[in-house]
Amino acid sequence: MSSSIKPVLGSQLELGHTLSNGLVGFWLLNEGSGETVQDLSGNSHNGSTSFGSPTWVAGDRGHILDFDGTDDVLGLGIQNAGMYGNHERTIIFRARFDSFDIGTNETILDANGDVGTAGKFFNINLEDNGISLVFNSHRVIFDKGVLSTGVYYTVAVVVPAGSTLTSDVICYIDGVLATPTTEAGSAQTLDTNVGNWALGGSSLSGASTGDFQIDWLYAYECALLSSEIALLGREPFIMFDRDPIELWVGSVGVAVGGTILPQITSAYMRI
Repeated sequence: MSSSIKPVLGSQLELGHTLSNGLVGFWLLNEGSGETVQDLSGNSHNGSTSFGSPTWVAGDRGHILDFDGTDDVLGLGIQNAGMYGNHERTIIFRARFDSFDIGTNETILDANGDVGTAGKFFNINLEDNGISLVFNSHRVIFDKGVLSTGVYYTVAVVVPAGSTLTSDVICYIDGVLATPTTEAGSAQTLDTNVGNWALGGSSLSGASTGDFQIDWLYAYECALLSSEIALLGREPFIMFDRDPIELWVGSVGVAVGGTILPQITSAYMRI
């Protein structure tokens, strides 16, 4: 059983599900309070805040984390973990963006590569109403000028099998292959050194922070198919073994067997 409503705290990922294969990190972000988040992939890449702390707020499907664009950073505890060099990988998340600075990178995911070495850096940023990928001097904006503030988007960044150049990396936005625009530099050899993952900004300096709200984040050491990316956009929690009757009580009301009933109170309930 799956639902567009986020599973309650304590729900277990079904590791035998096809879309659980290749997971490096799986952050559901359903804690709702505190300064730590759990990695449900089984790899213990649990996250914790550094510098400023993002705020828990209510989203359209459950709890989400709000990064203020000033100093909020959440370290995710990943050091390469099979997602380095030109290895295939997929990073997929759902977020709502509060601002897009023109010509300025606002960090969504900082992977802290070797900043001074061509092709080593690997950051996912907000820039010019699009999704920016930064590989040191090579910077590409996907769907530049297309995205809007206050709207949820599902973004997937994919390094396909056989990639050799930074220009081989692709991006899907809401399941559709996004159009790249080279903003600076040119294609480099893809040899990323990915470590010290952090949401919102650098886990080392707290710099270049992004202004956004994030619903969930999944990382795979494989290149998902376009059909799998589209499925996760529609059913992001399909890998969970949900109870036949699970109640969500909050801003969306109560979901019982897929039917939304009027709101009763603000809490999670199971019966």
